[in-house]
Amino acid sequence: MGLLQRTFAWLVVAGLVAACQTDPQVLAGDGLGAQDGLGDAATPADLGGQDGAPAEDATAQDGKPLADTLDDTTAPDDGASLGDLASPDGGDPGPYEGLYQDRVVLRFDLELDTDDWEGVLGSILDCEGDMCGSKRLYVPGTMIFHNPWTGQDERVEQVALRYRGNSSACMPEDNPRIGYKVSLNEYEPGRRFHGQKKLNFLGTEGDSSLLREVLAFESMKKFGLPAAKVGFAWVRVNGGPGHLHPFIQESDDTPYIEEILGETTKGAYFKVDGYCGRPEFTEWEEGIQPASLTKVWEPKAGTLPEAMNTTLIPLLECFSFDSDSQFQDCFEARADADLWLRALAQDTAMPDPDGFGFSAKNHSLYFRHSDNRAVVVMWDKDGSYKPEFCYNEDIFECIPSWISTHSDGLMRLRDVYQQDLDALMLTFATTVMGDLFLPQRLEHWYTLLTPFAALDDDMVDHALGWDWDESVQSLRDKILARRAALTDALSN
Repeated sequence: MGLLQRTFAWLVVAGLVAACQTDPQVLAGDGLGAQDGLGDAATPADLGGQDGAPAEDATAQDGKPLADTLDDTTAPDDGASLGDLASPDGGDPGPYEGLYQDRVVLRFDLELDTDDWEGVLGSILDCEGDMCGSKRLYVPGTMIFHNPWTGQDERVEQVALRYRGNSSACMPEDNPRIGYKVSLNEYEPGRRFHGQKKLNFLGTEGDSSLLREVLAFESMKKFGLPAAKVGFAWVRVNGGPGHLHPFIQESDDTPYIEEILGETTKGAYFKVDGYCGRPEFTEWEEGIQPASLTKVWEPKAGTLPEAMNTTLIPLLECFSFDSDSQFQDCFEARADADLWLRALAQDTAMPDPDGFGFSAKNHSLYFRHSDNRAVVVMWDKDGSYKPEFCYNEDIFECIPSWISTHSDGLMRLRDVYQQDLDALMLTFATTVMGDLFLPQRLEHWYTLLTPFAALDDDMVDHALGWDWDESVQSLRDKILARRAALTDALSN
């Protein structure tokens, strides 16, 4: 189905259901489904990168391997009507390979013991503070997962719920949809659900297409970068109307380290909080202590601040060398230079004005236990493919309005490795943004999500001027225009 055939979105309900029940391999074109493999996408090895993602180790909340109880058959029909489900029928989910897949939209119900659940969730936001440094608050609730592989409902009591996001949750007038975070281990340490400790149901967060974050992570995986697993979910709260949400794996927790970074013994993990400042990578000075860095670099996944003495601080020292050759020798000994350059190349090529490559925000550094070298882990990619937020004419320079200059350290990297970056950006433009990958992924998600968009009141009623169909078309146009501009500039 072509993206321009917009009347599809408003077909009668019977047609919508039939569309959603289409064979997932027909929708995907090449059997796309599991997040550990995107069909015919070039592997990291093809692109010179690396992939440490093992197969998903899915567990139910009792810790038993869920896959042991499943076969490769389709989910049985539970007999519920569209009205009962408040969403289209899920279709054929294919074999179980974990929660994150692209064949079906998963269905979740969240329950809070109050009719004023919006008021309760809103009351625990710290919108008047600086959104920095304070622990995010949760409220207890219940989660029900309508498992399409077994046809059973999986009910989990005493989960922790909150709105997701900082500025997006505090400025609903600019965001038609607020997301939710569900923590399985906040009240019961160690508890997991299908292998995950936390579930993220994203809102619009500045992206009315709902696709930018998902496509960015799929682009990252295609390009050989560590990337969170993705999917979509249909979420109801207290039995209210269902809404469509991007469903994204938590990036700064143990399951991500195990599944995506491929390490069962954890290394040190430090997350950059964009609201608490940003790193310049030039913070090193003689005698520097971890306490002076934790405001920007937040230890995560059980990492202690003292771990900075043997990981982050030696890395930052590299940026203090005046000689480029000394800098390179030091940097390549303490960081995976290939992955850093790929991250810079992708953020520049898309571009993502609020990401690692330009704003030096929305990323973490993971120091692999195997070799103590730093890997860039990018997250919060809803600003991807937004060249309109770059207020200058050079397509390789993007200084958004909310920052004044680029990070000094990242500019040093760009200068020293410019030829490598140019080659990587051209590869990204021709391979990842090429006709055989990114446009097809956008088309696939559009086809899968259209029946849900037609039943989502906010998206149908164009709340706050939200026209989802128009937003998707605009995103497609921007991707094609950006690819053409990059290819022309880098090929000449």
